[in-house]
Amino acid sequence: MNEGHARRLRVLLAALAVAAHAALVWSAFRGLPRYSDEIHHMRQIDRFCGGDISVDPKLTTIPGYHALSAFVGRLLHDCSLPRMRAVNVVFGMMSVAVFFAAASASGVAHPVMRTLQYYFLPILLPYHFLVYTDTVALLALLASVALLFRGRHTAAGVVGASSVLLRQTNVVWLLLLCALTLLEDGDRKKLRAFVPGLVVFLLFVAINGGVAMGDQRAHHAGLHLGNVFFLLFLFFLLFLPRNLAVLWAHRDRLQGGWLGAATAVVCVVFLLSFGVDHAYNRIPGFLRNDLLLLLDERPLLKVAFFVPVAGALATLVVDRLRRGSFHALYAVALVSLLPVKLIDHRYDVTPLAFFLLFRRDDSPFVESLGLALSVVVSSFFLDGIARGAFAL
Repeated sequence: MNEGHARRLRVLLAALAVAAHAALVWSAFRGLPRYSDEIHHMRQIDRFCGGDISVDPKLTTIPGYHALSAFVGRLLHDCSLPRMRAVNVVFGMMSVAVFFAAASASGVAHPVMRTLQYYFLPILLPYHFLVYTDTVALLALLASVALLFRGRHTAAGVVGASSVLLRQTNVVWLLLLCALTLLEDGDRKKLRAFVPGLVVFLLFVAINGGVAMGDQRAHHAGLHLGNVFFLLFLFFLLFLPRNLAVLWAHRDRLQGGWLGAATAVVCVVFLLSFGVDHAYNRIPGFLRNDLLLLLDERPLLKVAFFVPVAGALATLVVDRLRRGSFHALYAVALVSLLPVKLIDHRYDVTPLAFFLLFRRDDSPFVESLGLALSVVVSSFFLDGIARGAFAL
């Protein structure tokens, strides 16, 4: 069997495995009662399905996803919760396919393995099966990047602009597309492809009087480090096999005193600034909130929480992404997280998905360990949600 046939066989087997797994999870999730913010999203979809175009006052995003879901529901004459979850599963499978296309176009050595790691990303996978905007918003961004890697800047700009209609904070990630275009191509004229998306966002903010649609009092922009530290914590643990391999491979570079001094400074900043400052983070029953409240009550656990943060910082110091232009990801991730006071793992999904896309290839053993870890953790999350034991 030649390499071309072997590659197609790997793609086919992976696609069948993902489809079978998705079918099993959807079967377990389809009968669940409304989960957390599904209450608000379904209320908006129900309005659109009933011909009411008004926006629910609790909805924080532009209702592009809700209009699209309601359109499909009306075509199928079924806007029920199970049907809308099934629609989101389709969006999720499309995002998996688009990630594979982007990984292949960007030069990932083993795009099938990397795509499986994307599908099983624990903080993303459950939202493929729930009525949330995360999947479709990420789908649009990944499609923009895939088009960009193929040199189709105008199409990338159009899709990027549409992503803002699905979630207005996606405008920050248009900056990443601009940076990739400028750093890799150098043609400033091609940046015009992304102007419509930026204009859509500015018009929305001017008309809306803020970034959030509804519940604006709970979503005031500021300067907050909570989500940055939480992302570093998740980054180190979710990609633990790779991070340990990177640290071991570059252990000689980590022995300088400057890194220890810098880590100590960051630790002091963390201990002084990291806490539960948002009312929504005090709602029990969510794993992230329960963890944050526990850290707030027990200072020693808070110090222990910083250990993975320090590991993530050390990894990022010595690690390099596949292309120099890809390092713009780190700056854009900071821009996306710093204004947000509410600590939520969902804000970390896009940075981690792009890191998966941009990072260097590892040995087959490390890649397999990373996938195995993601499968185990995501299975724990899915089982807990399906049993109603907790929410994320």
